[in-house]
Amino acid sequence: MNQLNVYIEDVFPLDGEPLVGLLDDRLSRDDYRNLVAYAAPYHVEIVPITGGCGHLHKVLRFEQYAGIGEVPFGNDLAADNVSASSFLDRLYSQLQSVFPSKMYHVGCDSPNELGTGNTAQRVKNDGFGKVYVNNLLRAYNLVHRYNKQVIFWGDAAIAHLEVIPDLPKDIIPASMRIWP
Repeated sequence: MNQLNVYIEDVFPLDGEPLVGLLDDRLSRDDYRNLVAYAAPYHVEIVPITGGCGHLHKVLRFEQYAGIGEVPFGNDLAADNVSASSFLDRLYSQLQSVFPSKMYHVGCDSPNELGTGNTAQRVKNDGFGKVYVNNLLRAYNLVHRYNKQVIFWGDAAIAHLEVIPDLPKDIIPASMRIWP
């Protein structure tokens, strides 16, 4: 299988979310559809990579979204926040019309802010690993309901091996190696 994984932090135009991508160069939905159509005859599947848990500073930097972050104007979505879940739900729902890939990458790497704000008490009570897995499962469940194979960056799972038994059996951990 040939894949091109396209990183989409805030460069996918979301209906009802005019601030997403406002300050960045974003492609239109037609641009993404054209990319998918161009790649198909070459047997290349375009797989979107989203910030299902974090790496969303470009969205969370706006006052309107400050409440869905672990900390205001930070990088990570609050793990227990209903509005954060709704934001992800709108994202994954709208990606469906553009990316027909059987796989979606939910990111969920580098949860550096987890437990430092909205989830501080929960992490203290339940442990970092449990709260992280629940956060990952939120993204997994939202994407999996579209019958997509879910991929995530496995760095937090490797750092907290106790979470591995709690991961869905069909989730695919991805590894990134940064070369010196």
